[in-house]
Amino acid sequence: MNKVLRSLFCGAALTGALTCASLAADFTPCADTLHSLGLFEGTGSGYALDRAPTRAEAAVMLVRLLGQEDAARELTYTAPFTDLAAWEQPYIQYLYDNGLTQGTSATSWSPENMCDARMYAAFLLRSLGYSDTAGDFSYSDAAETAAQLGVYDLAAVDTELFNRDDAAAASYTALAVSPKGEERTLLDRLTEQGAVDAAAAAPLKRLFANYESYRAMTAKTAAALTYKTVVQPTAVKRNGETVLTLRAEDTTTADTDNQSLLTSGTLTLSAANVADKTLLTAVSLENGLLSTSFGSKSDSEACSARDQMQRLTAFGRVPLAYVSSLSRSNDRWAIKLTSPLYDSLTDTAAFAMPNGGSMQVSNIQTEQTVSFGKIVSQTVSLDCTAGEYTVSVSAAFAG
Repeated sequence: MNKVLRSLFCGAALTGALTCASLAADFTPCADTLHSLGLFEGTGSGYALDRAPTRAEAAVMLVRLLGQEDAARELTYTAPFTDLAAWEQPYIQYLYDNGLTQGTSATSWSPENMCDARMYAAFLLRSLGYSDTAGDFSYSDAAETAAQLGVYDLAAVDTELFNRDDAAAASYTALAVSPKGEERTLLDRLTEQGAVDAAAAAPLKRLFANYESYRAMTAKTAAALTYKTVVQPTAVKRNGETVLTLRAEDTTTADTDNQSLLTSGTLTLSAANVADKTLLTAVSLENGLLSTSFGSKSDSEACSARDQMQRLTAFGRVPLAYVSSLSRSNDRWAIKLTSPLYDSLTDTAAFAMPNGGSMQVSNIQTEQTVSFGKIVSQTVSLDCTAGEYTVSVSAAFAG
């Protein structure tokens, strides 16, 4: 094996231990869909999904999500808050008139304060007909109630580090939720009101209907389970030429209720004219700390709430905000994803690729087999690129 290949082989072992952090979820497709329906706009610099929204921005997002921006702009400002800019007043007036917001004091609304996950959850819940004043939920546990009602999916919405990205994912998901006491979804209501074009909404309604069937069929998937993952021999290519082959298998015990996970297994790297190198791998998640080991290398880091749930739901139901399309054939669901979700698989790819920290993931697909309300097995495939290196990884998960 020449020096370049030997360097690559050793480099893979070194970078693998340092590149296992979760890839950031990207809900630009959710924002794009909302924008196409006239329910979401960006800022002067695009969607700006990578930063926290201000309270004023969250108010604008909500009014637009409800299809009421034109109605809001026609209102005369009479609300008691004295700290609002002229452009903010119509949105706050609409929310105030409809019982969807309160101030931070009798005369202040604090529009430039940051909006957190709890505040946006309260906005969405009130918009769906739930009232904190009537006792449907309390403001202090609004995020938890939103998760229970399916408005927040905690593998998509980061309740600790809440950004505009999370708001887009939550708003998109809310369209598929039925308002209190109704059978129709929020999107159905907006279409019937003429706030959303019926032809534009039709494909999304079909997706939501399919997803509701998928939710019902997978409702009994356990919160705590043990499963095995096998990655078949996979070529790592540099400029189209195979330079390494990887294969891996591990066993994972995951408990979403207690937010704990333990994975142990092996990763084997192979190259021409050199002995295979097999390394022990392990991942543990406990009390918000993600610890990884790869051969003799190990690392630990704090793991955000969303990143924890992404790992814990790898063998579970795919959150709606990640779904590009899904279809059913008997007991099997074929699902295409828009954003990285399968951290164990992306970890494996990163272990074997230099520059894993800048790795891009695309073409993510899974096929899940469902039996008696439970996901019993699945296959996952995805393409990864890091500079001049590429790998297409596929794995089988079995409970």
